[in-house]
Amino acid sequence: MNTQGNQGNKRPLAGLLAAGLLAGCGHPTPGTAGPGRHVYAGLDTSGSWRPYLGVSAALCARQALRLDPDRDRLTLYRLDSGTREFSDGPAPESADRLQRTIIAEAQAVSPTRGTFPARFWAAVADRVGQDRGPAVIEVFSDGDNDDPSARSRAEIRRAAARLAACPRVSGVWAFGAAARNWATLRAEFAPLGERFHLCGPTEMTADRVAAALDGGR
Repeated sequence: MNTQGNQGNKRPLAGLLAAGLLAGCGHPTPGTAGPGRHVYAGLDTSGSWRPYLGVSAALCARQALRLDPDRDRLTLYRLDSGTREFSDGPAPESADRLQRTIIAEAQAVSPTRGTFPARFWAAVADRVGQDRGPAVIEVFSDGDNDDPSARSRAEIRRAAARLAACPRVSGVWAFGAAARNWATLRAEFAPLGERFHLCGPTEMTADRVAAALDGGR
């Protein structure tokens, strides 16, 4: 991985994230009583996704501000050569705090090249069974999997089957997936049927990301 090049992305990432937050802040009016939504979002921080990292981080942060802090939860992961949960709790009340959290995490560069998404999907599949309300799972990534082993593919398929079997999972969204990965992703997440949504980089817009929450009530 080109560490020097990634260091050069620091200011653009912060700038894009700030612009995205300024474009739409604030929380929605609280809805009816009942279990809130739990949004799980994975941010690809690998080298291949770096050109889109600022945009995807801004969209993720902006979407989170539409959640109800009194009812909804947000869990954030980074995924590259590993998977790490870096934020978990009620939906954020502070745009500035969320901005700082995402920037600090996304700018740290993994010393190992590649993206290994099986670990992310397994981690989320382990968590959703504990939710009482709707769960929305998102990943902001080109969809690359740099582990071609049968074990990795089987782990992703098992996680997809577990998500499909959970009626509380209202949708699984792959934002920014490259066309070269669509056939593989469709096959892996086929058990979810219409609850699985693929969006290419040009479709990764604020409205499309907001649609994930609209279907998560």
